[in-house]
Amino acid sequence: MSVEALFAPVARAAWTGAAGAANPAGTAGEEVPARRPGRVAPVARAVPAEPPAASAAPAGLAVPAGLAVIGPFPPPLHGAAAVTAALAEMLEKRRPVTRLSLSPGRARGLLRHAVRAARSARALAGLARLRAGGGRDVWLACDGGLGRLWSLPLLAAARAAKMRVRLHHHSFACIDRPSPLMRLMLRVGGPALSHVFLAPSMRAGFEARYGPVAGHVLSNALFTPLAPAREAAPEGPITLGLLGNLTPEKGVPEFLDLLEALRARGVPARGVLAGPCADAALRARVQKEALGPDLVWLGPVRGAAKADFFARIDLFVLPTRHADEAQPLVIFEAAAAAVPSLAIARGAIAEQIGDSRLALPPGAPFVPLAAERVAALAADRDGLRETGRAARARLAAEAAAAKKKLEDLA
Repeated sequence: MSVEALFAPVARAAWTGAAGAANPAGTAGEEVPARRPGRVAPVARAVPAEPPAASAAPAGLAVPAGLAVIGPFPPPLHGAAAVTAALAEMLEKRRPVTRLSLSPGRARGLLRHAVRAARSARALAGLARLRAGGGRDVWLACDGGLGRLWSLPLLAAARAAKMRVRLHHHSFACIDRPSPLMRLMLRVGGPALSHVFLAPSMRAGFEARYGPVAGHVLSNALFTPLAPAREAAPEGPITLGLLGNLTPEKGVPEFLDLLEALRARGVPARGVLAGPCADAALRARVQKEALGPDLVWLGPVRGAAKADFFARIDLFVLPTRHADEAQPLVIFEAAAAAVPSLAIARGAIAEQIGDSRLALPPGAPFVPLAAERVAALAADRDGLRETGRAARARLAAEAAAAKKKLEDLA
């Protein structure tokens, strides 16, 4: 049996049984309401060859969206969810959009998959209404793991309805290791499926694994506005920072070990951690070390508090071991404030940092190598400041190129 035949019942059910189903905005797995009341958020189309986008309906009128953005929307807040939400906001300036969330919300364990399955089913109804109203375009965020199971019916239904799909990749997991689910998605999507990659290395790695595909590169720099530049302190302890969901996979133990190694080398250094920490053992270690003078834990930060975090630090450090790591927004956020980053070069991080001294090989012992790099930067504050300025300039150029690419795609 062909893949098309396998998924045909799913597509038929979506188009015959779901098109007229009630789907009030804001409920789990369904259309996310636009920020402006009374209408569905506008968005740009995914295929540039189409005619100019139609203008949005007047406020107060519900209209079929011309494009669906499907993927994780906060909560919870993580890189892919932040990018999906920001992308929808940018696209909504051009054309109506239907936001279809596949986020599990706060669910955990088996309940997480049950919630995602329910949201995938409801997203099918959203696609049916979109297609019935004349919409043909879909921007689908590609999950890095088993979440692809919940994207497959959506991809199959969109293909059956002759919709145009862009698959937006956010993970290197299926590039670093072969994925049968990704191969199945490629068969379901067929040669007309268009891919959106975060960096040239991501596209090259994907095509080396799965063969040539139609696609484009759209950097996450697009979603990172420049911030007031932070100049490294001319003297005194060098301040290292790590922000995000504080987990072992994100390298928090290595960050703490690095501070110890610097003290052992006689390099004055301080650390600032920001973000939630759900791991009990790791949280206990962080709380214990934060009692001393060399570590501050700010807890979760957003808005002005996040800006203050970057204003405190001289160097951002990300010893990540996360399997999905691709192009972390937080490295761009550091660069936006002229703060350079030192990180393990997973995913597209080496391209993102653009400085071979600061992108450390994934297989190398992180702590001794990082301690050597930090000691050199601490002894050359002028060089550290120049490295930060170069990171900010690189971000500005990459963001400008990404903005033009999005306009082409839209």
